[in-house]
Amino acid sequence: MQKNPIQTMKYAGIIVINTAGTPQQVNLNIPTDYKTEKKHVSYQKIKNLMPFGQEDQQKEYYGTVTIPAFSSRKFTFAELDKMKADLQQSEIQIFDNKVITPFYEISFF
Repeated sequence: MQKNPIQTMKYAGIIVINTAGTPQQVNLNIPTDYKTEKKHVSYQKIKNLMPFGQEDQQKEYYGTVTIPAFSSRKFTFAELDKMKADLQQSEIQIFDNKVITPFYEISFF
């Protein structure tokens, strides 16, 4: 679809695909090792989508986006870094175990 190579030393970004007939909100939680320069093999991308084995992955939150029905959107790492910087400047802060707003601090156990 995006003509990605079978293997690469560095990812350029991610693609989010919505196959549903309604718009979807997606939390962009991306594994931190996506940005490291190492050999990336295509099967690992599919493996990261599976529900098992994700608990031990370190991930970074870049925000929430809305993807229109039956569409896709590409995000370069430069775009993601800007989204994360904008998110950190906003009044709402999201961490792995808590959310802080101007009015509340909610902790998750």
